[in-house]
Amino acid sequence: MNMRWFRHRAGEQKGAVLVVTSVAMVTMIGATALAVDVGRVTNNNRTLQAKADVIAMDAGRTLGGSTAASLSGASGAVVTAVQASASRNNMPFSKLTVDLGTMSGTTFSLIATPVLNGAIQTVTSTSVPTAVRVTASGTVDFAFQRGAKTTSRAATATQVATGGFSIGSWLASIPAGGNGVLNALLGDAFGLNAVSYNGLVNANVTLEQIGLNLPVTALSPTQLLTTSVGIYDFMVASIAALNAQGNTAAVNLLNSMILGASLEGTVQLGEFIEIASGAETAAATASLNLLQLLTASAFVLEKQGGHALSIPTTTVSVPGVTSVTASATVIEPPKIYFGPAGGPSIETAQVRLSINPVINLPIGIPGLLSVSVYGALPIDLTAAGATGTLSAINCATPSITVNSTTQAVNLNSAISLAVRATVLFIPIDVAQLTLAAGAKTTPGNYSTTFNYPGEFGPSNAKSVGSSNLGLDGLLNFSNANISILNGIINLGQIASIVVPAINGLLGGLDDALVAPLAEVLGLQFGGADIAALAVNCSGLRLAG
Repeated sequence: MNMRWFRHRAGEQKGAVLVVTSVAMVTMIGATALAVDVGRVTNNNRTLQAKADVIAMDAGRTLGGSTAASLSGASGAVVTAVQASASRNNMPFSKLTVDLGTMSGTTFSLIATPVLNGAIQTVTSTSVPTAVRVTASGTVDFAFQRGAKTTSRAATATQVATGGFSIGSWLASIPAGGNGVLNALLGDAFGLNAVSYNGLVNANVTLEQIGLNLPVTALSPTQLLTTSVGIYDFMVASIAALNAQGNTAAVNLLNSMILGASLEGTVQLGEFIEIASGAETAAATASLNLLQLLTASAFVLEKQGGHALSIPTTTVSVPGVTSVTASATVIEPPKIYFGPAGGPSIETAQVRLSINPVINLPIGIPGLLSVSVYGALPIDLTAAGATGTLSAINCATPSITVNSTTQAVNLNSAISLAVRATVLFIPIDVAQLTLAAGAKTTPGNYSTTFNYPGEFGPSNAKSVGSSNLGLDGLLNFSNANISILNGIINLGQIASIVVPAINGLLGGLDDALVAPLAEVLGLQFGGADIAALAVNCSGLRLAG
């Protein structure tokens, strides 16, 4: 009985799976159809946005300070630019609306509508637009559902004033005949000699010229920043650019460098040049000093620990100094920025100078026949760097203003010297001097304005900050710790005579080494060299 009931119930379930499967298939087909139609709408929106972006940029290039009325109408520059761009991008003109206006932040203020759904409108406004908004619409016919969906996407191209500047310590001053220090700084990277420095100081090129002359597909300034460029190819492109200018002297120098130097390795200009969106035109046409570009490239090639050089000191002659060694490390290359005012800051750490004189300084101390101070006197000077921001662009009377902050400079010395007296022809070390000294400048804030065109270009750099920090007076009595090994003289006598004598020796090093080095290298201790490179009041970008 029970078995018969189970068999009866089992027979009633036949075909149930087919019913469930049929219902599921209907649902799946509906969901698939919906997904396909939604996907087509999404893809259409993406295409509309891309076309609106391109057409808006093409239309924005025609603004140029003209009135809305002159830009409109059948022959108006904006209307004809939109028509041509729509044709190139396979976008029906009838599906476009074009508005002229101004941008403030992210807000678009309408002046006039020269095109409404493909119909050219009459515009009489004499206002000057600085932005153009293009709205592109399109309709998608559903593949599975009934009907269609029309959507639109808008893009706004707005004019933006851009400028360019550099900040850092350039080789700004090249003495006639060159200098061994300069040879040491760049010679290891590019085989330059003293004559080459003089010949390249006024050799200028643009990023556009370099990009067009590289042995690859012509690169825009923006592409140059992210493309690894061979140093050899960079040099060849520079030669082609200078040839076009007729600068045969610089061309001959670069050709000799290529023959005499090992030009291995690649560099990306983006490691020391930054170009913001909308500043491509300013960057492409700005005049950049070739020697500066080569210098920066050399630093990029030597990324470990900065670029160090040993400074020739054979001509240093200071009474009381038996020998002196010195080295400088330029920590980073100068940096370059092109973009709108208020953009990101750029910064560069500048220089570290180490001097290690060995002294044997005779002095007179009452009561002793002969006294000298001898030992090493290591001195370390570090200029932390400088930060610059393009703070303002004035298009009425073209100029740019750069705000900069120079960081503190540290000047330190930790000295251990011996005081030796000769009594009855017998040298006796009578005292040990431990001298710790330091000086630190405070950060400085500056605002520097460059007027176009007279104050623009790499050769018109302006210096800010202190360049006069020296060694003279570094030591003082309060930080002289003197250990008396023999009780034949008192501490006061040594402190009052030895410390001033060493300060005088440091003043001699100032005159013989530090000041000439700063002049030759163009280094600003505690300061920066700033150069205005470009100003462009008709840059263009897509508003966010």
